[in-house]
Parts: sequence; C-alpha cells; structure tokens
Amino acid sequence: MAQGTPDNARESRGGGSKIPLRERVRWHIKRRVAETQGKVEQPRRDRFFSEAHPHLYAGISTLLPRLHTAILLCVIGYFIIKELLHGNLGFAVQWYYASPLPTLVMILTDEDLLKAYLPVIAMIVMLMLMMLFTIYMLPWRMAFKDYKRVIVNNWRDRLEITPVPEGRLYWRTDNMWYQLWDAWYQSPERRTVKIYLHRGWWPPLNILNPPSSMICVELSREERLEQRGVFEVHGHEKPYRWRSGLREYRTRDAPYDTKESPLDTTQVLFDDGVTRIVGEMRDLTNANAAIRLKQMASQTYGVEEEFLKAVEEEEGGTGKERTKEATDASGKAAARP
Repeated sequence: MAQGTPDNARESRGGGSKIPLRERVRWHIKRRVAETQGKVEQPRRDRFFSEAHPHLYAGISTLLPRLHTAILLCVIGYFIIKELLHGNLGFAVQWYYASPLPTLVMILTDEDLLKAYLPVIAMIVMLMLMMLFTIYMLPWRMAFKDYKRVIVNNWRDRLEITPVPEGRLYWRTDNMWYQLWDAWYQSPERRTVKIYLHRGWWPPLNILNPPSSMICVELSREERLEQRGVFEVHGHEKPYRWRSGLREYRTRDAPYDTKESPLDTTQVLFDDGVTRIVGEMRDLTNANAAIRLKQMASQTYGVEEEFLKAVEEEEGGTGKERTKEATDASGKAAARP
C-alpha cells in the first residue's frame, strides 16, 4: 500500500477492523430517533418509489393485497404437483375420503344418524356462529375500524353537521407501515392520503381478492382522519366526491371546478361565430334562385293612397307623373309571384 493513504481509506479497503453489527444497528437506531425528534434532518428523495420504479411498484401493489391467496394457491399447487410426480392420479378422491366430508355427508343423508347427532350438530353450528361473531366484534373491528364520514356543509367555515357510517376501513396510506417505509426510503412528504373502504353488507368482502370489493377515496392533507375510540375512524372530508376511476374517488369543496371566464376572448370568439353564421347564410341564400325571388318579394311594399295624395299636394303638378310611375311600379311588384 502506498504511503500517505488515510486510515479510513485503509479500513474501507479491508485493512482495518470492521464495525460490529451490534454497533451499526445501535447507531442506526439512534440516527432514526434523532431524525424523528428533529435533531437531525435527513435529505429526502425527489420522487416516490412508485414514480421512480413504476413497473416494479405495479407488480408489488398487485401482489401484496392478494398475498394470502397466492400463498394458499402455492401450497395447494405444491401438494398437487407432488402427488402427480409420484404417479398418483386419483389424489383428489383420496383427499376427499381422508377429510371429514364423507362422515358429514353420511350423517346428513341417514335419517337415524341425523336424529342421533342432531343435538351435536346444532351445538357445533352455534359454537361456530358465536366464535365468528366474537372474532368479528373484537379483533376484526380493532384491526379494520368502522369508518364514518363527517358531513361538512361549508368547507371554508368547517361547518360539520353529523357523522354518517360509510363502511369499514381496510387500508390507508398513512398507517404505521407507510410511515416506516417513508422513514427508511426517505420518501418525499405525502400530500394526499388514500383510504380503502368496503361499503355496506352486500356484496360481501371478497376474501380472495379484496380490492375488487372496495373503493378508494383520495383525501388531501387538510382532510384529517380522526380515530375515535378503539373501533371508529372519523373522516373530515370535503362535501363532494367525484369519480376519478373505476372504483376511485376524489374529494372537492364545490360541486364543479369553475374558473373565471376571459370576457375579451369570449367576446371575440362570439363575434367571429356570428359573422361566420351570417356570411354562410347569405351565401346560401344567394346560391338559390327561388329563395332570392321569395326574399325580394317579401321585401317589397305597396304605397298607400293617402301617402300618394300627400305627395301630390306637396310636389304639385310636377309630381303627378312621378307618383303615377311609382304607383304602377308598386302594382307590378305586388303582382309578381
């Protein structure tokens, strides 16, 4: 190694002692705690992971909500392939007889056995229903909280009326997992929050493909989500939602997006349109001889006798011949078809 090389360069090349893993983990934790407390400011990235790697993000966002279904299919597929490799083509029948289904079918189809086991079956069904109800009321509602949309009549004054149940909140993009990811990846500050809701009881939640039975609502940062107790989340949304996708919505504080109309530009466009319409109608009228004759006839008027007398009195004798000519001309024009 050449002389004058710094000690840290030697250590980076493997010449010095390495920092133990425990010390590195401890230093990393202290660094994150200091960043959380605001003592150390870590520069954030310019783009989100979804913007920097759109194809990879599309694959991850498609797989993760259906990960449990993929794992189940992989396990079942593994055992099916294993049976086929051993030459066991009738594995489906063997699996059926190895399960409790044949015994259950035999009890339900035999009248004597059904009478004997009816109390046991009823007790088992009641226990299963009670277990499902308990799971739904406690751990399920704690994990996936009831979502209530707070009706806001006037968004500027924040006049809140009443919360209305909207469904169940299954996912939101500001939860603990997103915060951990943003802290590790140093994502930019999120300006919007997406919530995924399942509204109503029917159709029921699709366990195998949850996104197909939920809607996504995109909220701004000023629309806060407030947790009420253990089982409820209140969303202070803007008064109106508009559809931005198949099952996607966004919120706004007015029924429609309106902007100031440029009056000068609008007036110029209006005048040009009127001029164009009048010119086209004039050209069309001049191109048709029948229309031209009808128009000339409709614009010709007969002269009243009283008016002729007034003209004669005004002009005297010199105007008689001129008046007679005007009368003859008006009579001919009126007689034209």
